[in-house]
Amino acid sequence: MAAKVISPSSRNRDFSEKLQGYKSIPGLDHILYIEQAQPFVILFERIPGTHRWKSTDYDNGEQLLEMGVVRFRVGDLYVQV
Repeated sequence: MAAKVISPSSRNRDFSEKLQGYKSIPGLDHILYIEQAQPFVILFERIPGTHRWKSTDYDNGEQLLEMGVVRFRVGDLYVQV
């Protein structure tokens, strides 16, 4: 899993070249993009057996995010923000 906090100054680069770089890493199946200022998370998941990815947006702190055996509430990422 890779996790990246998105800031306004790096947003364009994060969603272009950095995201493509993460997606090209063999064995990396989950990429988590975390908005800095508000509870908003994007989970990118590799579709098993392919080079394709799906994304899921989470925009509520109470939503449960699951990546394999890892589970947590989106709000847990923002406890002291």
